[in-house]
Amino acid sequence: MTADPVPASSTRRLAILLAVVLGTLSLAFMLPRSEVAREAAVRMELPENLTFWTRDAEGANTFQYWHGVPMPVSEEEHRMLAPDTEFAKKRYYLSDVDTKQPVISDPRLATFADLLAVQASIVLSGHDLNDSIHRPERCLPAQGFKELKLEPRILKTDRGDVPVTRIRCYTEIKDPATGDFVLDGSGRPVRLQHVFYYWFIGSHTVTSDHYHRTLTDMRDRLFGGFDQRWAYVLLGSSFTDYLFDATTASAPGADTVVRTEAQTDALLGQVVAGISRSSLQWDKIRP
Repeated sequence: MTADPVPASSTRRLAILLAVVLGTLSLAFMLPRSEVAREAAVRMELPENLTFWTRDAEGANTFQYWHGVPMPVSEEEHRMLAPDTEFAKKRYYLSDVDTKQPVISDPRLATFADLLAVQASIVLSGHDLNDSIHRPERCLPAQGFKELKLEPRILKTDRGDVPVTRIRCYTEIKDPATGDFVLDGSGRPVRLQHVFYYWFIGSHTVTSDHYHRTLTDMRDRLFGGFDQRWAYVLLGSSFTDYLFDATTASAPGADTVVRTEAQTDALLGQVVAGISRSSLQWDKIRP
């Protein structure tokens, strides 16, 4: 059986329609840029601490206090991004609410303390958007993160829905003294598993999709006559339960260093709610 040929008139109409659409969109790049871009609907500061109730491995409610420690902007970030890019970065540690000291204080467990901390950053573009922010999946591989698996999600908070892109990936452990990979019993490098969430904030829009952000920029330049600055929020942490055998994982006190993937997702969901509550200017967001 052979397919019927497409009429030439239909092909011409499709070609004309495509040319009109592409021509209209290209006008967005031909319009002069605004001298003053509209600000993103974000406050460039992260909360000092985060508090919430969560469930432990047995399903019991547990109060958690996460204290934020400012993080410096790396030389690589300064090098890759435009000079007028703005940053807010913190690492949150599960801490004692009175002393604000990390619950994991044993120096021998310092690696686990960093793994189980939550890294949070807000990056606000300068006036040249192309040199200021980009999708995290573009730069994570260069930092050693492998097999990135992306999944869109909608997280519900008390202020509104936050669309995020979830990234699951891993890194391989190296011995800091030798630079060689640390091998497991089968001779393969030991993997550390990570989860990241990110989303973009424009002057009136929240989205987790790079192409939606691009189309929003085109629409606003073409029909609104304005440019805007964009910010992206990136959160990340790790899970560790696969590193322990069942006996060790169930030992008293092990819950401070053992965390499942599901618990990590629940934690990051709480962090998304806390940061969006304090840093996102909800009154500027349009449905």
